[in-house]
Amino acid sequence: MSYGLDFGGCETQMVNLATEYALRGLKSKILFCSLTKGGIAEKRILELGFQVVCLDLTIWDQPLISLFRITRFLRRYSLSMLITTGSEANLFGGIASKFADIHLVVTEEIGVRINSRKQRIFIRFAYKMANYNFAVSKLARDNLLQQGLVSPQKCLVSYAPLNLVKGEYKNLPLSREVELLYLGRIHPEKDFILLFSSLSKVLLDGQENFRLTIVGSRTPEEHDYLKTSIKDFGLEGKTVIHHATNNPNVFIDNCHFLIQSSLSEGMGFSVLEAICRNKPVISTNVGIVPEIIVNGVHGFVSKTHEVNSYVEALSHALRIKKIEYKVMTESVSMIDLSFAKTSKYLELLDSLGSNVVK
Repeated sequence: MSYGLDFGGCETQMVNLATEYALRGLKSKILFCSLTKGGIAEKRILELGFQVVCLDLTIWDQPLISLFRITRFLRRYSLSMLITTGSEANLFGGIASKFADIHLVVTEEIGVRINSRKQRIFIRFAYKMANYNFAVSKLARDNLLQQGLVSPQKCLVSYAPLNLVKGEYKNLPLSREVELLYLGRIHPEKDFILLFSSLSKVLLDGQENFRLTIVGSRTPEEHDYLKTSIKDFGLEGKTVIHHATNNPNVFIDNCHFLIQSSLSEGMGFSVLEAICRNKPVISTNVGIVPEIIVNGVHGFVSKTHEVNSYVEALSHALRIKKIEYKVMTESVSMIDLSFAKTSKYLELLDSLGSNVVK
């Protein structure tokens, strides 16, 4: 059987899948495709011995031409199974797959978005073209159902394959200054205004025992945005900015808490990466957080996206005592992350293929 996978905006997932498929000796049967240009994932997947096609489409500038090119691509390779990842790949891939007469189509939603009525019409149509719809968390599935984009029978929670391996990692002793780490994209949905305004408020309230490290800046514009915002909120002496990195573990090992203030998350890779290395989390109640984080046990969770609620979570973290922090890290070390194994993801895919064949 030949598979097609679009790695859209989920590069880590596709590299993990390629690694597992390589171990299974299936290099000649798997085709990876990107709707846009290639990136880090393309290079790493090519190095594993797979074929990678980058269509280099300007999706929304030329939607009909893009749909035609995707359909032609799918027909050319005679795929028997197609997995699309992310909103654009789901939309265009789902529709094109029917023109290309693909045997099994699985869409995967990696985010939690609120779509307009017009968008919902097109997305619903594309999702109906698929045999199954994956959602990377229970919140993601709930969001798809609430917007009426999928049917409950076809929509399954299928956590993204991350291959996280828990072990004995560096334990940074709690000192006078609490080290906070933001790790991820610099994007409006990450709600830096909530993060900065909350930190500014706890600072004004006399809680000065923190330092924030931000890792994720990719462009001069993103760096300037962060620098300006930090200055506006009076956090210049409390914040350090770093560019995005392929080795986040160095930063994770040197923090006390991973911190995020997102308006929405599909799954939340950085949270899982931190949990894997026994680091507690300060977060809004998004993505995978409500499924694995118990407030006060594995970290501190803001009940709402309001500043006062987030400040409360922050304040608890900054007041934590050494023995309490040690107990918290031990509780984090007990969290089972086996649900995110690549092998489990592929077992589900294999079972769906068998069901369709029957």
